[in-house]
Amino acid sequence: MNFRFFISLIILFLLYIGCDLSEKNSAQAPEAEFNENKLDSVLKEKMDTVITNKSDSIISFNKSNEGKNELAGIHDLTLQWISWEDRGRITFTSLGQDKYTVEGIQDGSKTKGECKVCYLKIKGVIEKITSENLKFTGKIESSVHFIDSGNPCIKEGTFNFVAKGNRKYWRCQNMEGCEGVTDYIDIYF
Repeated sequence: MNFRFFISLIILFLLYIGCDLSEKNSAQAPEAEFNENKLDSVLKEKMDTVITNKSDSIISFNKSNEGKNELAGIHDLTLQWISWEDRGRITFTSLGQDKYTVEGIQDGSKTKGECKVCYLKIKGVIEKITSENLKFTGKIESSVHFIDSGNPCIKEGTFNFVAKGNRKYWRCQNMEGCEGVTDYIDIYF
């Protein structure tokens, strides 16, 4: 049996179990709001059970799966200053009704590039508006050694991530970073 196929089956099973638990939890609390402590515990639990081998495709997104929890699971995450090849990870945990808690990181120390002390961190809630448009509310923090002397660049609030044309990712539409640079923050299908 193909190793990737076997890993994909295991991950799909884990995602199925996670989605089932998320649906039970959302039935108990239909008006779930952003709770940072709850988010931390849920994400730590999920991350302990998921294999994050960067060479395997962990989750795929199909725009025809409207109304399903197709976003739940792990997606790739990038900031162009760090790397497009050595991607980070962002975990989507379903809250029901097309809402997800999300937490992710791209760590420059794990890349082959020159940005070893760089990072991108995202934490908050995403609501799927359409297959092409996600509304993120939360905190985006990045640090790149050659931008603002490596000081953390923090953006908080609500941001749209949009997939345009045939792109296989949603890009944050608020692209203004610190010191006036343009940041491309992408979440991949």
